[in-house]
Formats: sequence, structure tokens, C-alpha cells
Amino acid sequence: MVKRIVLLLFLLIGNRVNAQFLHIGAKIGVGTNSSMETNSKAYYLNSMSVYDSSVTVQLNGESKLVAVLIPEFYLRYDAKNFWFIQTGFLSQNYDVFLKQDESVYMKYWAEGSSVQDIRISLGYNSVYLNGGIVLMPKRLIKPYVTGGLSLNVLYLYKSAPSWNNIDGYESIVQDLDRLSPITLFGRAGVGLRFYDFNLEYTLQQNLSQLDSSADPFYKKMTAGYISVGYSFLIFNTIKKANK
Repeated sequence: MVKRIVLLLFLLIGNRVNAQFLHIGAKIGVGTNSSMETNSKAYYLNSMSVYDSSVTVQLNGESKLVAVLIPEFYLRYDAKNFWFIQTGFLSQNYDVFLKQDESVYMKYWAEGSSVQDIRISLGYNSVYLNGGIVLMPKRLIKPYVTGGLSLNVLYLYKSAPSWNNIDGYESIVQDLDRLSPITLFGRAGVGLRFYDFNLEYTLQQNLSQLDSSADPFYKKMTAGYISVGYSFLIFNTIKKANK
């Protein structure tokens, strides 16, 4: 009796997860609504300026992220025409602009000069697993919602000094290179499908710690992007299984 129940459950679950279609595709996207929340931090550096012998660089805990084009490759199983599972890989590059405290900045630079952000470049490679539901599967244009988790590798790969008359700028960059090797992110998105094309907005935020140091600087990263995708290979797995 137990064996029959187990067999019945296996058949029901197997029928539930058996995908009707397997999609292999690619996307291209652009970042939007992205930010990096940090703690405030001060650095004390030597200056080559004739006005003062030292400079305080005060990062005030605000930043913005600007992303370039985001390539993505995905593998998606569509089942029962209304739910799906998708996995993929994407790579992003962000320019991170760390804000300086204006009152501290004006102590060392000419009045009326604009406060210069400290710019660093952040690399971001991600492997994700999403589940989703198609809300109107019989429509020509099909809206859907999706959500899941991703494992992300974050790293600093380039820095651009905001000025060139301060000794010790490199020490700031070295200190900021303290990102955790692997970070867990949560993902949520909404999109539209039209035949083999899809348009999607995705928002990601870290669930685990960004900063690997004892005195964390990075607190929270929120990264959004809009992408357009196309499934260039589609396989009907049920037909193959029935042959």
C-alpha cells in the first residue's frame, strides 16, 4: 500500500514538473533605479596643495550606481502553459559614485567649486534560479511575474581618481576593495511575452552581507534593470518523450 502511494505521488509530481517547452535564449538590458547604501567613513590623507598639509575625505553614506549594457543567457522550462522555471547567467558593470560630505570638502577646496564624487567600477557576475507564473497564458501578449535567488560575485576592477594632487588616494581604493567573494541576492520581476520575445524589469537586493570586513562599509545594494530577450532555441519535450 505504501509503495502504491509513493508511486502515485511520484507520478503526480513528475507530471507536474514535466516541462512542455525548453527555451534557450539571450537578453540585453540596461540598469535603472540602482543604488549602493554605505556607512559614513573618513580618510585622512596628505595633500600636495600649498593651502593645507592634509585633507579629510568624508564619505557620507550615499552613492549611486550607473550600469552599462547587461548581457544575459537563460534556460527556461515552461510547464502547463502558466508556470515556469528559469536559470541563467548575467554579467554587469557598474560605476559607483560615492558622495563626499560637502562641508568637509569645502574646508580644503576653493569656495564655489563642485564637490567631486569618488568613482569606482564594480564588476558583478550572477547565476540565478527563478520561478514564475504567466498570468494570462491564452493572450497574445502574456504578462508574468517571477522571483527567485541568485549567487553573485562582486569585485572592484577599476578606479578613477577624482583629483590628482592628493597623496594616498590609492589607500582609499584599497580599503574599499572589501566586498564579500560571494553574496546571496533576492530577485523579483515583472514582464511581458510576445511569441519568442520577452520584455522584463528585474529588481535585485542583497540578502547576505556585502562587506567581508570587521568594520563594514557596504550595507545594501539594490540593482534594477530592464531587458529585452529572445528564445532562439525551443524544444517540445513532451513530444520527444512520447516518441
